[in-house]
Amino acid sequence: MIALTPLALAIVAVATIAMLLVPRRWAPAPLLLATCYMFISQGVEIAGMSFPAVRQIVLAGLLRVALRGEFTGLRFGAIDQAMVLWALCALAVSPFRDDPQATFIFNGGLVFNTCGVYFLLRAFCRSIDDLVRLACICAVLLTPIALEMVYEKLASSNLFAVLGGVADQPNIREGRVRAQGPFAHSILAGSVGATALPLCLGLWHHYRHMAILGAAASATMVVASTSSGPLLSALFSVFALLLWHRREHVRLLRW
Repeated sequence: MIALTPLALAIVAVATIAMLLVPRRWAPAPLLLATCYMFISQGVEIAGMSFPAVRQIVLAGLLRVALRGEFTGLRFGAIDQAMVLWALCALAVSPFRDDPQATFIFNGGLVFNTCGVYFLLRAFCRSIDDLVRLACICAVLLTPIALEMVYEKLASSNLFAVLGGVADQPNIREGRVRAQGPFAHSILAGSVGATALPLCLGLWHHYRHMAILGAAASATMVVASTSSGPLLSALFSVFALLLWHRREHVRLLRW
């Protein structure tokens, strides 16, 4: 577990307080702030147990929805069932690994982080308006990261090193800088941009300026990462969006 720097600790504290106090429609903002800006292995250790920054925000979020009853009225759908099934499978395979206890602890943390973020967003985002607001939050939060990745690529220096968790010098392959921002690897940074790209483009008919901002930030992250996987993901996501006008034929296209 990588210790939190004073600046990182301040960000976590602000995000935690915001998670507990802001209205439900803005609750995804501190959650996404922590997941996008904090390195995954940064946190504190208590009694031999690791509490990464993201997990602390998720705990605050679960406390919030429990106290406010914000899970009330949610219908348990097919994707929810798939998430629970995945979580059970991740825990069930632990006894069959070389170190069952360590695997169970690791997978348990993974399940908590993933399911925690998923079900919190399920509680916070219940309508199209909530989803549009979520996409706007992503566009705003990713813009500084995209700008930093451009600087990182040009100056070969990662500004997020001041928060801890990432090295000041980015990875260079075949003479090309692979910007990673606050993420563990350039591929992950580019993948975040590729995943957010269709979400931001979906804002086009609601908030055109925000759609342009988010799409530009997402595409910049993909390009700055200098990774082929995120680039292909971005291209396929745009292709999938274009299929919307032929959605009545998607079943045939799948076959």
